[in-house]
Amino acid sequence: MEPLNEQLPLDAQALRSALNANFHLLNAETAFVDRQTLETYIQRVCDQAINAFNEEIHREIRAIILPPMSPLEVTQEVEEAKTDSKGIPHLTLNDRINAEITYIKEGEGTRWPIKN
Repeated sequence: MEPLNEQLPLDAQALRSALNANFHLLNAETAFVDRQTLETYIQRVCDQAINAFNEEIHREIRAIILPPMSPLEVTQEVEEAKTDSKGIPHLTLNDRINAEITYIKEGEGTRWPIKN
């Protein structure tokens, strides 16, 4: 790269020419030969940043709205939870819990019977 003109003149016309020459050198070095190329590059960089941000926002929204398990998995898990420790299926979770409480009270649901 050709070195930039660091000895800037005080005369307005010469200063402008020196700055223009410096900008042309910078543009040539960074391959921004014209304004349209620079604007296209800036647009592409901005689009990439916006798309990355947009993807992150969508992931966060999906994590909030969608459950980590599918409805089918949730349904299967609930159905499995309705089966008590003896393998007896119940119609509701309440019925299953009541059955487990009964087993515990009768000493059948634990290794160590509960003494009253």
